[in-house]
Amino acid sequence: MSYNVFTPFVVIAILAALVSWTSSTLGMRCWRLQPAAQRRLVVWATVLLAVYGVLRNIPAAPFRALAP
Repeated sequence: MSYNVFTPFVVIAILAALVSWTSSTLGMRCWRLQPAAQRRLVVWATVLLAVYGVLRNIPAAPFRALAP
C-alpha cells in the first residue's frame, strides 16, 4: 500500500460494492447514490487520479514522496 495512496480507497470501494451487491441479491434493501452524486463522484475520482498521476511524476522535492 505504500506504493499507491489510493489503494485504501479502492479497497473500501470494492468492499462497499460487494456489500451492496450481496444485500440486493439476498433481497435486502441496499443504499444507492443519487444520479447527480454518482456523476460528481466519478468526475472527482477521475480528476484526483489524473492529478495524482501527474504530480507523482514531477521530480521536484515535495512531489518525490508520492512516487514509489
